[in-house]
Amino acid sequence: MAFLEKILAEKEKEVARIKAAGKAFAPNARKAPSLYETFMQAEKTSIIAEIKRASPSKGDIRTGVDPIGQALAYEKAGAGAISVLTDEIFFKGSVEDLKAVSDAVRLPVLCKDFIIDEIQIDRAKAYGASVILLIAAALSPERLRQLYDYARDTGLEVLLEVHNEAELETAVETGARIIGINNRNLKTFEVDLGVVEKLAPKISNPDVLVISESGIRTRKDVVRAEHAGAKGILVGETLMRTNDPQTAMKKLAGVPEKRKVKICGIRTLEAARAAVCAGADMIGFVFAESKRKITPEKAAQIAKALPEHVEKVGVFVNESPEKMAEIAERVGLDYLQLHGDETAEDAAQMPYPVIKAFPVRTDADLEAIHHYRCDLVLLDSAGGKYRGGNGKAFDWELAKALSDERAVVLAGGLTPENAEAAILAVRPHIVDVSSGVETNGEKDPDKIKAFVQAARKAFQKLEERDNDANIQTA
Repeated sequence: MAFLEKILAEKEKEVARIKAAGKAFAPNARKAPSLYETFMQAEKTSIIAEIKRASPSKGDIRTGVDPIGQALAYEKAGAGAISVLTDEIFFKGSVEDLKAVSDAVRLPVLCKDFIIDEIQIDRAKAYGASVILLIAAALSPERLRQLYDYARDTGLEVLLEVHNEAELETAVETGARIIGINNRNLKTFEVDLGVVEKLAPKISNPDVLVISESGIRTRKDVVRAEHAGAKGILVGETLMRTNDPQTAMKKLAGVPEKRKVKICGIRTLEAARAAVCAGADMIGFVFAESKRKITPEKAAQIAKALPEHVEKVGVFVNESPEKMAEIAERVGLDYLQLHGDETAEDAAQMPYPVIKAFPVRTDADLEAIHHYRCDLVLLDSAGGKYRGGNGKAFDWELAKALSDERAVVLAGGLTPENAEAAILAVRPHIVDVSSGVETNGEKDPDKIKAFVQAARKAFQKLEERDNDANIQTA
C-alpha cells in the first residue's frame, strides 16, 4: 500500500473518533495577516517555515522540539508564515502544537494535515490556524471543492496542493488563490524539484500565489523555484535538522550569514590554493573577454580541487542564459556575476543566484539597483577597457547608505593597504579583489594573504561596533 493510502486510511479512523467524541469546536478569534497578501506583496520569495517532528520516509527528525521556541526563531529570522504538522501517527505532531504556535506568533499559521472532512477544518480553526492544507491527491475533485468552499466560508485561507497536471487543472477550476506545488510524490515520497519547474509555468493567472513545497535545501533550490514562478517556498526538514534555523533561513533567502572575502580572476590551481590557504571564502572565474579569462574546462578542473565550503562565482558579460547555465553546471558555480547590460528581468530569470555588477560614478548610478531582485549587488568603478577588474576605486561615500538596504559586494581598486578603510566606510557583505593582489599580472600569494588578513581585521571591528551599539540600545 502506498504512503498516501496508508495515511488516508488512518485519517478515516481519526475523523470517526473525533465525531464519536461529540466535541464542539468553537472558532478561535485569533487575527492573523493574510498569507496571500503578505506573500504577494513581498519583494523577495517568502518562506513558510515548518515545524515537523518526523515523517514516514525519514523517521524521527526532531521529536523533542519546543514548538514555541522554534516558531519564535522562525519569526525572528523573517519567516512569512509558520506551518505546523498536526498528524500524530505518521508525523508525530498534534493540534496542541498548532495551538501553542498560533498563540505565540503574529504570523499566518498553516495547519498541515491530511484533511478529508469538515470537522478537521473546524478543529484547525479552533486551535488557531489561519490557513489549512487541502491535498488534491487525497480527494475527489467534487469533495475538494466542497472542503475548499467550507474552509473559505469559515474564514480560513487554503493552500491547495498539487503534484501533477491533472491536479493542477482541478485546483485552477476550484478557484484556488494559493496553489502549493509539492515536489514530493505522496505515493512514493520521492522528491523531484523538476515538478515545480514543470507545473508552475502552466499557471497563467498572475493573481495566483504559487508555493514550492518539499526538497528545498539550498539557495540554488530556492532560485530554481523562483525561476519557475514560485513566490513562496515551504521548508521543513532542512530547518528542523539544524541547530541554527535563523542562519539557515538567511542562507535560503540569499542573505550572507557572515562577511566574506572573494578573490576574483583565478586562472591557475596555484592561485586558487593560495586564496583558499589565505582564508578566502569565494573565488571568481572570468568567462568574459578579459586578460584574466579562463576556459570552462580549466575552471572545472580547478573547482574540483577546492574544498566544498569555498563558493565559486562565474563572471559574465552579456552572455546568453543558456550558455551561462551550461558553464555553471559544468564548473559547479554557486553564483552568476553579471557585468553586462542585463536588465532586472534578465537577472530575475537566471536559474542560479545572481550577483549584478553596477559601475558607480554618481548617486544616479545607484538608482537602477532598486529595480533588481538579485541576491547581491556588486559596486565597481566605471570605465576601463573591460567591465570590471580595472583596478580603480570609486567614491566609497556613495555606497554607504546602500549597504543598510542590500547585500553589497564592494569591488574596484581594493588592495591590502586600503581594504580596512574601505570596509569600515561601506560595511559591505563581501569584498572582491583581483588586480589588487597581483604582481606583474599574476596572483601573488603574499598579497592575497595580506588582503584577507586586512579584511578579517576590518570585519572584526565592524562586529565589535555592532555589539557595542546593541548594548547601548538594550
